[in-house]
Amino acid sequence: EDAFEVLHENDERIRTGIWVGDCFIYNNSSWKLNYCVGGEVTTMYHLDRPMYLLGYMANQSRVYLVDKEFNVIGYTLLLSLIEYKTLVMRGDLDKANEILPTIPKEQHNNVAHFLESRGMIEDALEIATDPDYRFELAIQLGRLEIAKEIAEEVQSESKWKQLGDLAMSSGKLQLAEDCMKYAMDLSGLLLLYSSLGDAEGVSKLACLAKEQGKNNVAFMCLFMLGRLEDCLQLLVESNRIPEAALLARSYLPSKVSEIVALWRKDL
Repeated sequence: EDAFEVLHENDERIRTGIWVGDCFIYNNSSWKLNYCVGGEVTTMYHLDRPMYLLGYMANQSRVYLVDKEFNVIGYTLLLSLIEYKTLVMRGDLDKANEILPTIPKEQHNNVAHFLESRGMIEDALEIATDPDYRFELAIQLGRLEIAKEIAEEVQSESKWKQLGDLAMSSGKLQLAEDCMKYAMDLSGLLLLYSSLGDAEGVSKLACLAKEQGKNNVAFMCLFMLGRLEDCLQLLVESNRIPEAALLARSYLPSKVSEIVALWRKDL
């Protein structure tokens, strides 16, 4: 133990393994073909039977395994990907960036996940290609404008809602309003407009909520605006006659007899 310093530990039971530079390729007792760079383990393939590593051919970017019947099978493991991760682990980012263009586009999300695990989230966002993954990275970084661009691209209601909540907590109220409109988050818009004292916004929201069948939000909007007769009409149209009677008794006494007559008819 005094002869060397342990850098990383792996609790897996390794069957066979080979070194390719600073990358350790191995298969374990769970029939997984993995590789490890700087302590980061990546599963390449799930094997369907026990196999044994023969070697890695760099010019083909393939690792070869053999089973008990001497069937030889090759799996792709890009040398450029290994070199890139190795350079990142060594902190040589300039050389790593020189290698990046040689890595196929379909592997860029793999690279981005690796960078994220190293805490290099900005770099991961630059490299990632999957919109959902890029959105999550942008949210982590608080890059709301980038997140908005992605949300516009994929048009996901859940993403608009998530972005709207973050924009609201960050004090970016215009962005929060836009997101809530896209997400049809009427309750959120009610909270926003009422907090800002935006009567025009509340009025427009009342119409929108009524169109969407969100009568509870529409009622709150109308009530806040003091449009009591509209509140009463909304309750009647929603067949909430008892509530309409109570509202009339409290705020519109002249309408009580009319609403009570409707209530009796409804019984």
